[in-house]
Amino acid sequence: MLRKIERIAQFFKFEEVNEVLRKIAVEGVAVSGAKGCGKQREHRELPRDCYPKSS
Repeated sequence: MLRKIERIAQFFKFEEVNEVLRKIAVEGVAVSGAKGCGKQREHRELPRDCYPKSS
């Protein structure tokens, strides 16, 4: 049987996650990295009829 498990984890948790995967008989693991810096864009919802001040 083929199963696909996707997990997003911080780098320092890799060994712990990998150990658990081995315990449930996961034989192959593919790892990819992602980096981010600075303020991430976020979605803000404003109440109706409420507009931010513009300078």
